[in-house]
Amino acid sequence: MSRDSFRQSIFDVIELITQMQLRTSSKRLILEYFNMSAGQSSRERARIAIERYSQKELPPRAEIIERNKENRLTRLDRLVLTMEVEADRFDKEPE
Repeated sequence: MSRDSFRQSIFDVIELITQMQLRTSSKRLILEYFNMSAGQSSRERARIAIERYSQKELPPRAEIIERNKENRLTRLDRLVLTMEVEADRFDKEPE
């Protein structure tokens, strides 16, 4: 089930950034971007796919962590952190 929740977390980030609900064809394209990306982990590959599709740069993890310490997380920060947790779970899942 973590594969589905991981995919949905990627889509949630993109929908927030683009302020549009994704169509099935867009979701397929995003997954293709993910599968073709050169990142070492699912977290990196998801960031690459999100940035490629949305044409927007995600906030760096260090910035999100700093805002978290200051209790100033944005909705995007929360969604990115959720996506990263899901990516880590996905990577740990046996094939």
